[in-house]
Amino acid sequence: MSAARHRFRAAFAISALFLLAASRALAVPPGLGVAWNHCQGEGGAVQNLAFACDTNVGADFAYGTFTLVAPFAQLQGTDSRLALVAASPVLPAWWGLGAPPDCRTSSLVAQPVPDPSATVCEDWAQGLATGLVSYCTPGSACSDPSMPANTASLLIGSVVPVGEGQDLVADQTYFVFSIRINHAKTVGAGACGGCEVPVCITFNSLRLAANDVLPIFITTASSPGGNILTWQGGAGAPGCMGATPTKRATWGSVKSLYR
Repeated sequence: MSAARHRFRAAFAISALFLLAASRALAVPPGLGVAWNHCQGEGGAVQNLAFACDTNVGADFAYGTFTLVAPFAQLQGTDSRLALVAASPVLPAWWGLGAPPDCRTSSLVAQPVPDPSATVCEDWAQGLATGLVSYCTPGSACSDPSMPANTASLLIGSVVPVGEGQDLVADQTYFVFSIRINHAKTVGAGACGGCEVPVCITFNSLRLAANDVLPIFITTASSPGGNILTWQGGAGAPGCMGATPTKRATWGSVKSLYR
């Protein structure tokens, strides 16, 4: 083999290694993400949202995402668990978003509707998912008796029809849920107090389930703090960097919590 061919092969090998290293450096870190306004990584996405609490009109949106370290075949359903902690002794009435007698019943909607302007995050279910949601406040029928008075929990499920399981790849950011919180009862007669109280919302865990295989759990953020939303600069809320310990539960026990 000529010296020139040796040099060509050596240069080709070095280039291939460089491209492989570059592609790994550009890969999206595996884990969970959540952001206001848009999917994490999209333009305009933010971790903290400040609201003047001066209107009953409008709404705020948050989007949850995940990235896999390895492919996952025939994903059938997801279970997202989020925990909310307020920087106050008890959960403000403004964050009473569950069933009656919560103050702002019907002001929260959580469902598998993707960010309409997304270019980075891809809907894992390709528009086929239906959603389940449970928002539990202290003293509600779905709450844990040990739940601190200044917290709430949010469970969001999504499932595709039988036979429509989706094959997911590694290093792709996938959309998993959206949350819409409107501004109803913020001011005026019948207003629910506490809109101005700082709050922290942590995307604690995601369960991925497929037929005939064991589910997997994701409990880490794709970037430091990337699984945490704050409201009114709520990072000062106690326990913000991991509001509630996650629990691994069967899919049947999880479904029983949804209304």
